[in-house]
Amino acid sequence: MNTHKCIDTIDKPGLSVDLSLTWQGWVLDGKNLVRAEIVRAFPTFVLWRHRSISRHQLSCLDDSLLNDIGLTREQARQEFRKPFWQA
Repeated sequence: MNTHKCIDTIDKPGLSVDLSLTWQGWVLDGKNLVRAEIVRAFPTFVLWRHRSISRHQLSCLDDSLLNDIGLTREQARQEFRKPFWQA
């Protein structure tokens, strides 16, 4: 009976795969990669949320308040129509 796993049978020069990892190790590595990507992307999500809230608040301002901050109604409309991911 052959007890080799598929990964154990790979024999190529320069192969950089750790053959000692079990499937649990692969799962743990995958979880760690996903966690690292979420941590890396979190500031972007915070920025997008801030833009979304700010643009919504801008859309609620009346003309006198827009004038106080130096914007016309059209400039404000252009800004709050932008998608949250655009600067």
